[in-house]
Amino acid sequence: MKVFWTALAGIHLLAGQSVDSSGSAALKGTYRFREVAIVNFDSAGKPAETAAAFGTIVFDGAGRYAVNGTVRDTAISNGAAQPLASYGSYAISASGSGRITNPLNPLDPSSLIYGAVGQGIFIGSSTEGMGNNLFIAIPAGAAADSAASYAIGLLDFSAPSNGVVQLSAQSAAGKTMFASADEKYALGWTPGGFDVLFGIKAASDPLRGVYYIAGLQNVPGSTDSCGAVNSFYGSLIADGAGNQIVHQRLASPLCYVMDFETDDRIVNDGSRFVAGAGGAVFMGIGTAGVLSLTIGVRADNLRGSGVFLHPLGVANAASFAPVTASIAPGEMIALSGSGLSPESKAIEGGQTFPKTLSGVRVVINGIDAPIYYVSPTQIAAIVPYATQIGPASIQVMNNGAASNMVTAFVAAAAPGIFTQQANGLGYAAAIHAATGAPVTAANPAMAGEYVALFATGLGTVTPAIAEGAVASLAAADHRITVRFDDYGNASFRNGKVTYAGLAPGLAGLYQINVQVPAGVGPGDVYLEIAADGVDVNQVTIPIGKNE
Repeated sequence: MKVFWTALAGIHLLAGQSVDSSGSAALKGTYRFREVAIVNFDSAGKPAETAAAFGTIVFDGAGRYAVNGTVRDTAISNGAAQPLASYGSYAISASGSGRITNPLNPLDPSSLIYGAVGQGIFIGSSTEGMGNNLFIAIPAGAAADSAASYAIGLLDFSAPSNGVVQLSAQSAAGKTMFASADEKYALGWTPGGFDVLFGIKAASDPLRGVYYIAGLQNVPGSTDSCGAVNSFYGSLIADGAGNQIVHQRLASPLCYVMDFETDDRIVNDGSRFVAGAGGAVFMGIGTAGVLSLTIGVRADNLRGSGVFLHPLGVANAASFAPVTASIAPGEMIALSGSGLSPESKAIEGGQTFPKTLSGVRVVINGIDAPIYYVSPTQIAAIVPYATQIGPASIQVMNNGAASNMVTAFVAAAAPGIFTQQANGLGYAAAIHAATGAPVTAANPAMAGEYVALFATGLGTVTPAIAEGAVASLAAADHRITVRFDDYGNASFRNGKVTYAGLAPGLAGLYQINVQVPAGVGPGDVYLEIAADGVDVNQVTIPIGKNE
């Protein structure tokens, strides 16, 4: 199995910003919930205060909920059980992603839980706040008589600085387990503890489609400067053949929140995965000292008529980062749907992109976007430089007929590297700077030479130019770093970046010129691109052996 992690800025909703709530009816009815939260940390980033809550949460389908349950906090009354009765709000977008106020503190906007609904399950994490948590809610069913028929993932924070994760197909003795209404999944906990259990009737079917994910991780004894604990919310795209592109909005106690995107290293991230029937839901559990629980739910199948812009169909045109990843000013994005254009047509290279093509317009926050390509099912367009950071509405106009609006989140930068396969996977689209020849396995890059990478999503540039115009030299306003990650030889070296900005003589394309460092390869080496709190580790470059 291959996983392609992408660290693109995503899902950053600020208090007071407009929120798409058009999909809130997808979250309606009585649910069982469990939340485990690491509220405070010591100076080393280890858990110092833990809270856990369980009970029922009733969603009204219109943005309000009521909770009736129990909460324990290690810093309050020695962790004794306290009644939990609270009311809060939530907003789910057309894509199924959204946020709810935290039942532990519904009046605190900094503790909002960002998550999504899929397969009737809501999962999320407070990635923008000071704590780290995992929240799971499943449609209420009966108490499970036994967990014997479920694969169980357990994450336990009962110990002050430790967690225990295990995968078991046996009964969860001493635990309270509740099956979902369809009995395909189960959620559980120790009533007096600080753990969370998730159960799947395991079928180990392959993952295919778009999934939302959330997780919580603890690595006891970690010397990481960011601390031993992190939590995340995000999404992934799986092709059914073991390849995935994954985005995480990751929060650690001693570091800023960042976005993480990568590929191809499921075997190296310390997790094992179990999927349910049809691959609709999966869970990952930590191994080899990585103590974690990750839940993934496939996004619900969405359809529309007329001019339909798919709510999951906004992606970086180079990396194809999934739905929770942000877009950036100047980025080329790929839009998917149906009825988007009367024909297929593209602009030839070296020309300025028009803002109307075959009668089709793309409008982002009220601003027309330059268009490179249109077809009935896909459009490639450039995000206007004037697009502000935060939520943005995207709409397609097909000869006067308007599509539905889709919300995407805009960050200052959202890098993606174009690949030779044109699908975000495999070798980067790179050339040898000295010759202009493509970098391939048969003609690899060598230590000390300069290569040019082609990208999008590097953000605004100086001097400023009109988006979609044919570029001259214009450097990215954000510092771009490139690290060569040789996992096979455990060697990680920064390359010397001599230019990162618009590709001269072309429209809608960025270029990064970087020197290959010594000490990496031979073989396929990952390119890790970082910009403005974003970390993308998704593509590889072949490195040859210096004689």
